[in-house]
Amino acid sequence: MTGHTDPPPACPPAADPTATAIEDATEALAEADHRGLRHAQRPDPLRMQDTAAALARTGLGDAAVHVGAVVTELTEDGPEAAVERWTDAHLFLLTVASL
Repeated sequence: MTGHTDPPPACPPAADPTATAIEDATEALAEADHRGLRHAQRPDPLRMQDTAAALARTGLGDAAVHVGAVVTELTEDGPEAAVERWTDAHLFLLTVASL
C-alpha cells in the first residue's frame, strides 16, 4: 500500500436560484392547470405567490408580474378570467427558460 486514498466525493453543484425559481413557477402553474383553475385549492394561489416572490428575488421581475397576475385574476375575478393570464404567464416562463 502506498498510502494513496481516493479523493473525497465532489460536492454537488449549487442549484442555480434563477433556474430553480423558473422551474418552481412553471410547476406551480402546471399544477393549477392539472387540477383545473375552477378547482384551484387554496394552496395553489399561495404557491404561485411564493414562486412570484422567488422570481422577483432572482431579478425576474417581469416573470413575477405575470405569475402574480394569475393569482390576482384567480382570487379577484375567478377562474374564467384567470385563463388568459395563466396562458400569458406559462408562455412567458417557457420562453425565459429557453434562453
